[in-house]
Amino acid sequence: RFPLPGTKARSWYLGDGGALTDAKPSQAGVDAFRYDPSALPSTNFTGNTGAGGLWKATPTYRWLNNPAGTALSYVSAPLSADTTVVGAGAVQTWIKADKPSVDLQVTVSEVRPDGLETFVQGGWMRASGRKLDAAKSTELAPYPSLRKKDIKPLPKGKYSLVTVPLYYQGHAYRAGSRLRIVISAPGGAQPIWEFDAQPSGTANVSLARSPSMPSRVLLPAIAGAKVPTPLPPCPGLRGEPCRPYVALANTPGR
Repeated sequence: RFPLPGTKARSWYLGDGGALTDAKPSQAGVDAFRYDPSALPSTNFTGNTGAGGLWKATPTYRWLNNPAGTALSYVSAPLSADTTVVGAGAVQTWIKADKPSVDLQVTVSEVRPDGLETFVQGGWMRASGRKLDAAKSTELAPYPSLRKKDIKPLPKGKYSLVTVPLYYQGHAYRAGSRLRIVISAPGGAQPIWEFDAQPSGTANVSLARSPSMPSRVLLPAIAGAKVPTPLPPCPGLRGEPCRPYVALANTPGR
């Protein structure tokens, strides 16, 4: 059952210059991106989805980087100690858009000291369905209401808290690696899921990170977990594509 014994919510805050930091923002900042579901292929795998293809030990994924301006990227400093994450998680974002709703995708990855990047997990949320079920939700496992009566457009010109639930994950980040999240329109990060992203066109999205609107990542870190092995081969983890790490500069917003 989750959470595992020893689980603590570990927070990283979205900060200046695309940084993930331990401290809450001390001043206001805004980053912006162009929401565009067509910026990447809908999936990161094509071909045989059965034995010998997608289900072999190391499938040939085509996990591409987001084009400049179509996503936001935040990366932590190198971790000082091994950090094991088991369970769900969440990314709390303060956003506004020039459309009544946008679908957000958050991709979590490990940036390794050897210059490679390993996919860990993803999460998705439709902004108009941002209402959470208060009775079921916890800090590390937010549950959307999914009720028709709770669907609400984003207020025009104002920021709203949109919490993106992360799917369950089990991953050991080695000391020296960095944690990364990328926020974008859905697509390009799953082998066979094709999202009916809404809106289907483009939109302008701004993300606030300030003392009063602290956007952050929450992950279920397991205290005292031992990691007895070094970094695995890349690719080498089942279902976790690997690619050379390419930095993505965020576009300032207002």
